Amino acid sequence: MSQDSLHEPVEIQRPDDPGTTLRNARESQGLALQDVAARLKLSRQVVANIEASAWSKLPGDAFSRGYIRSYARLLGLDPNRLALEFDRVRGTLVTRPAPVPSGRIELHSRRKGSRLLKLSSMLMLLLIVASLVLWWQEKRDNPALDDTGSQLQALEDIRIDAMAMPDMLSAPPSPELASALAEIDRLMPSESAAQTGDAESAEAAASEESLQPQDDVPAEAFPVETAQPSGQAELSADTRDLLRLDFSADCWVQISAGGQVLHSALMRAGQQIEMRHPGPLDLVLGAAQAVQSVHYQGRKVEFDSNRSGVLRLRVAQQE
Repeated sequence: MSQDSLHEPVEIQRPDDPGTTLRNARESQGLALQDVAARLKLSRQVVANIEASAWSKLPGDAFSRGYIRSYARLLGLDPNRLALEFDRVRGTLVTRPAPVPSGRIELHSRRKGSRLLKLSSMLMLLLIVASLVLWWQEKRDNPALDDTGSQLQALEDIRIDAMAMPDMLSAPPSPELASALAEIDRLMPSESAAQTGDAESAEAAASEESLQPQDDVPAEAFPVETAQPSGQAELSADTRDLLRLDFSADCWVQISAGGQVLHSALMRAGQQIEMRHPGPLDLVLGAAQAVQSVHYQGRKVEFDSNRSGVLRLRVAQQE
């Protein structure tokens, strides 16, 4: 018996359609399609596609599952049950293995588990070795990392120097120190008097010169140096190829580049995404109103934040 004959495709009974369930519940509650779209902050067409089970017209299964959960909570239905129905609808064709002796199944499972364990261990070991090699090469090829460490140490020294002085330095002087200071004050009057006399004679000479007429002398314009912002170069280096998204409400986000998905998850209110990529980047936002701001390379990306429904953006388009 060949290995392919062990599995036979079997068509199981099609489960309940979550789109039909949501539409029937909405109609029974007397809600209009436009009212549901406004409450869910989605477009009317997206809600219509959900009720019509037009899953191919929606952004993806992750977004569709989130829409179904939100729609179910709005109508007072069980979101977990409808999400499970959606998963069953998206995978109705299953494979059922043909019956084989139990001893053979156990032996096959043990062999398969042992092979998977050995393969995973080898892959993990190779990854560790490759990471160590890459780290060593990067450290050898980039001596600037040591300079960065010294700069950080200098900054730490500066922060230490700028700390407040201990309380013991602000305490009153000891009796020995007080007597030494008194002795210094006793010896200082003669020098202070001499300096005072010199200062008075200098002031008298200056007053006599000010009484004498002087020719008008044009004032010399001294150059004024304008301080340049020292943090501009560091700011450009910190924000180079940096994508940052801030969220004010729950929103599904998918970030891809060249057809490869870099990030796909549900972001909560107050969360932030930061990643570096030279671009171009394709962004799919489940709710534009939930995105507080989008910045790339330190510049704000303008978009219509009042738009309802899914928003697609492309940033860092190469010319």
